[in-house]
Amino acid sequence: MAENVRVICRIRPLNLEEISGQKGICLTCLSPTTVSIGTRVYTYDAVLDRVTQEEAYEAIGKPLIDYVIGGYNGTIFVYGQTSSGKTYTMEGELQSIELFGVIPRILGDIFNRIQTMRTTFEVRLKVSYMELYMEKVKDLLNPSKKNLVICEDSKKRTFVKGLTERCVNSYGDILDALEQGQMNKHTSPTSMNRRSSRSHCIFTVIIEQRCVPLNETVTSRLSLVDLAGSEKVSQTRAMGNTLNEAKDINRSLSTLANVINALVDGSCHVPYRNSKLTRILQPSLGGNAKTIIVICVSPSEANESETKSTLHFGMRAKRLKNEVKRNFATKTNQWKRLYEKEHEAVSLLKSVVGRLESEVGRWRRGEIVPGCEWFKPEKYIFASNFSINSSALNSRGRVQDEMSRELKEKEAQILRLQEENSRLQSMIADLRLNEIKKSASKSQDDCSVLKNELDMKQRQLRDLSEVMEDFALRLEAKSRQMGELIKEVNGLRTTLKQYHKRDEIEVVKLKKDITKELHDIASKLYRVGKVWVPSIPPQKLPINVKDRCLEFSENVLEDQLAYMRFTLKYLGDTGTIVEVKPSNDSKTMLQQNVKKVSFCDPETDQYAVRGEKKEPINRMGDCTTEYPRFIEDLGTTFQVISKKSKVKEAWVS
Repeated sequence: MAENVRVICRIRPLNLEEISGQKGICLTCLSPTTVSIGTRVYTYDAVLDRVTQEEAYEAIGKPLIDYVIGGYNGTIFVYGQTSSGKTYTMEGELQSIELFGVIPRILGDIFNRIQTMRTTFEVRLKVSYMELYMEKVKDLLNPSKKNLVICEDSKKRTFVKGLTERCVNSYGDILDALEQGQMNKHTSPTSMNRRSSRSHCIFTVIIEQRCVPLNETVTSRLSLVDLAGSEKVSQTRAMGNTLNEAKDINRSLSTLANVINALVDGSCHVPYRNSKLTRILQPSLGGNAKTIIVICVSPSEANESETKSTLHFGMRAKRLKNEVKRNFATKTNQWKRLYEKEHEAVSLLKSVVGRLESEVGRWRRGEIVPGCEWFKPEKYIFASNFSINSSALNSRGRVQDEMSRELKEKEAQILRLQEENSRLQSMIADLRLNEIKKSASKSQDDCSVLKNELDMKQRQLRDLSEVMEDFALRLEAKSRQMGELIKEVNGLRTTLKQYHKRDEIEVVKLKKDITKELHDIASKLYRVGKVWVPSIPPQKLPINVKDRCLEFSENVLEDQLAYMRFTLKYLGDTGTIVEVKPSNDSKTMLQQNVKKVSFCDPETDQYAVRGEKKEPINRMGDCTTEYPRFIEDLGTTFQVISKKSKVKEAWVS
């Protein structure tokens, strides 16, 4: 099953040098799982702030024991800068039990657990100890073996060829092997650590368990890795060979970080082969081992940069996942043999139970059972078989427990897969929902655009409708106004026709009145015998008028009227007086008088009549006073007639 690597952060206290130098603290533990540096907060599976060795072991190593005994591979390795407490965490001080590190404590607990298993399992415990120095593998239990080769078996599992695997039968043997390795590994003093490890050390415990009834062997490995610390040359002041060691250490740690980054990012290529350290730790990094990484940090301000780098490494490693698997699987023939043995044991126990029930029944019925008929196990060869089957039952119980635990783990894995499936389905549903929301949002946007366009069109339509209604109202008003105007025009036409008819009547009446008045005037003129008319020079008199004047009727009145029509046309000219003398023979007299007419000079206003003396003028006598008034009345009458009929010119013509 896939599970994340557990990452535990351990913060060491300030050392004497840092305290004396009055160095401040850059790191703060916020909770049992969080730590902060500056404004950045880091979360891990556990944070150990200034704890004892026992408390550190309880959090780091003890939870791993059951898995290793149960057939799983396990790995614990520490990472951090030099002098951050890595070796102290893993090994501690072997001279004091209280200062024991993770390695001696976990080996002691494993050995004690194995001792209780020897009744049902054949257990063999082996240890190996090696270091990786300058990219060379060295056997710490046999220092003569140097530059060992890393190989792979048929199942692609890495191992170090020729590495010593020492069998241990007691806890003391384990401590001896540990002390021997510590004596043989490379260390040298630096300005930051008096006993700085110059190599990566790996202590491995191999546990082989053989179940006698099942004839089954289970092998598990526990790798305890003490990595060398990353260094800054400016701080360690390394020189010569120590400087080369520091370069090699930093190079291998950089490769380790690259491998973890590649695994976390899901890269197709993981650079395990770039360093021997990553090749050896390959089963623990993305493999089938249950891995715990302990990052050791210093709280001193002087190491703030390295502390941040270590915390960042831990955050990346926390995302790493391993496929944790057991190292064995029960075979079918083994289960068959176990079933047959169990069946025999059950049959034997059933016969014993039947024999005992028969004897008990006789005693209950009051019978006395002779001693020779009492139940005796020796007769059924029960003791030996019972012992064998008890061992088998114990073995079966052990296997059942292991299988039950594995079943629970599988169920937990199934549950996690179901949860993952639910989460993925939820993500898919969310994605679909988001897609639907996006589509709906786009549709809403489109609808909004269309709605806006529709609203605009509706507004335009309303405006157009209002314009059309206004136009219709105006047209209707204009139509009504036109109808009224037509009615008014028709009325005016009717009125005009009435006026025309009335005017025609009045014109006819006026003609009659004028004719009558002219008759009256002519009569008066005739009675007077003289008339003053405008003076017209003879050369200006039209020929047709002259002819007309000669065509006067014999009727004196008609002659006078004809003459007046001629003279009235030029009534507005200069005031020359023509003297007309009536005669009995009207036509002859008129012709004579016309011939005798003399035109006066306008400047001298002198009058003369051809062939006559001036006495006829004097004959006017009393008429001189009457005639001007008559002329004035005549002019007024003609003005009134002119205004009413406006036909003066037409009538005269």
